[in-house]
Amino acid sequence: MTRGSGYGCVSRSNPRITDPLRRACLKVLSVVVLTVVLAPAAVALDADRDRNGPRQTMDRDAAAAAARHATGGRVLGVERRRGNGDEYRVRVLTPDGTVRTLEIDERSGRPRR
Repeated sequence: MTRGSGYGCVSRSNPRITDPLRRACLKVLSVVVLTVVLAPAAVALDADRDRNGPRQTMDRDAAAAAARHATGGRVLGVERRRGNGDEYRVRVLTPDGTVRTLEIDERSGRPRR
């Protein structure tokens, strides 16, 4: 085969790879290099988003602790509610003997009422 055949073969007279095959190899190599270089950056950005983003929420124990701290009472039950704003409804027996229901914001950890 000759160098000008254009099918990406190695010619016998010139052992270099012909232009179409060289271009294809360079394209594949550039995609691999970009993937290796940019993948760690994408993972780092996603980790930052998870750490600083709005997905940080509290669990049932943290909601109970927030209600206990706000009222000084004993937690009777915790229920997770989903709706306009995700929240926990915590029933608390206050020190004066009344039962109160607090809505604890899942993101901030603060009582709503």
